[in-house]
Amino acid sequence: MDSLETGQILVLSLAVAAPFFGVAVENSGKQLSRTHYIGWFVVAVIANVLSNMAGTQGLGQEVSMALFLAGLFVFFLLAQKSVQRGRDAGIPKSWCFVVAVPVIGILMVLLLMIKPPIRDQGPIMTEEY
Repeated sequence: MDSLETGQILVLSLAVAAPFFGVAVENSGKQLSRTHYIGWFVVAVIANVLSNMAGTQGLGQEVSMALFLAGLFVFFLLAQKSVQRGRDAGIPKSWCFVVAVPVIGILMVLLLMIKPPIRDQGPIMTEEY
């Protein structure tokens, strides 16, 4: 088995840390609708596809690294938007850390895409005296 070089370890660390960091620093109190969240997800998918294409097309290390860093930034922003969407859907911020976990994170993203906002889940029942 080949050992990982320092650069590869650094790149893997950044790829894993960016979404966790995005969730951790989101404290704006903002909320995000399902429609806008889906838009952010589409942008993240496009950024990932472009980054992968650059790597396979031999566009050069500089272009590949620039696209990789842009993709990391987009995933950082998607993680922040996941927290905002979670607020809108009534999901605690701590659950949004799941977005950063490979494979399982996509399930959380799908949940955030389909879960209706709290305010649209029907009238709040109150007793009148």
